[in-house]
This record gives sequence, structure tokens and C-alpha cells, in this order.
Amino acid sequence: MPEFKQSYTGPRGDLARVVPESCRSFLDVGCATGELGASLKRSRPGARVVGIELDPAMAAEAASKL
Repeated sequence: MPEFKQSYTGPRGDLARVVPESCRSFLDVGCATGELGASLKRSRPGARVVGIELDPAMAAEAASKL
């Protein structure tokens, strides 16, 4: 597994906190490895997350989570 810059790979609790609780569909532009989307899916059963990522290696990892 490739090593990614750590500042790109966390769950981003700062962003997750500002997403309204009623939201169940998300578009994560620049999703890196998909940690934010994965955390939203865990905390909101049935949520749908679509991630867009320019880096192919990060996008591949995100695809396994989103």
C-alpha cells in the first residue's frame, strides 16, 4: 500500500461536524483515500457517498471505502 501525506488521509472530523445530520447523500470532491466519506457512512446508516480524486492511487483506496 502506498504511503500518502498524512494531512490528506484522516477522517476530517472538522468537516463531518458541519454536515447537517439529515444529509444522506454526499459528493466528496478531492476525497483523498475516502476517510471522510467512510466516517459519514459509518455514522449515518444508508448514506451514499461519491468521491472524486485526481490521484489514481488515492482514488483506488477510496473506491474500496466508498
